[in-house]
Amino acid sequence: MKKVDSFVQYKDIVDVYSKKGVFSNNYMQNEAADLIINNALFVDKYTNNVFFYVKKDVGMRLYYYINDLSEDSDFGAYRNLVIEILFRNNTLPSEEIDYFLSKGFRKNVVRDQYSGIYKNLKKVVCLTPKIKIEVAQSISDVEKACLLFNSSFDALSGDYILEDKIVYEYLKNGQQILIAYDNDNMQFLGALHQDWNRGVNIIRHIAVEPSARGKGVGRALLDVFIERNHKSEDTRYMLWVQQHNESAVNMYISKGFQYVNKSTISIIKD
Repeated sequence: MKKVDSFVQYKDIVDVYSKKGVFSNNYMQNEAADLIINNALFVDKYTNNVFFYVKKDVGMRLYYYINDLSEDSDFGAYRNLVIEILFRNNTLPSEEIDYFLSKGFRKNVVRDQYSGIYKNLKKVVCLTPKIKIEVAQSISDVEKACLLFNSSFDALSGDYILEDKIVYEYLKNGQQILIAYDNDNMQFLGALHQDWNRGVNIIRHIAVEPSARGKGVGRALLDVFIERNHKSEDTRYMLWVQQHNESAVNMYISKGFQYVNKSTISIIKD
């Protein structure tokens, strides 16, 4: 593994290996320049295949151009590698998956993308009276949310978020975190981490304390997220949800969100 020292070097590598019919998941092209500046982009080159490694908060994300599935490659010295492969039509990319399974990786989780437009979503009838939802009021609130997110999701799958990063987001824009409390005793119940991109309101993380699950906390957080970001009947929302999380999937579908025929599978080398 060698560090990529310049964007010109990165572009030259891509030009060599990016051929017709190539297997690739190189979603990081738009951020390659920043990764290089921050000494976070590395590469392994073979005759027909190339693998890029990106330093993440936990582990490393692997991107690739594979022109020959039979060519040998060695990941034996590496740990905590994560690959995300995008697919559509519910058709798993079996050739790529089998290639990496043969190299010591394992399947992790499948995520589906859902989206909704305000005019098509079911409106709030009434929030559960015992649940209070408000924007995070303090660093302590943000730290609670961060701890819950990181204890609820797989650190290697991309859901992990550094505490100082989420605190920075809060200080820059305090509307990023919604907190759910028990309205009687102000016990912390759950949290939602939101973002915006090109006019779309995005759920980055949503999690509920184990003792509070099944009591409408997630639905209350979702309803407040939708209503407080409502600007017009065409306001757009988007989220990713783990396919096996049936309760969450059913919650989004019942609200009116629709699967947009876009999924990812993560493959991990521990």
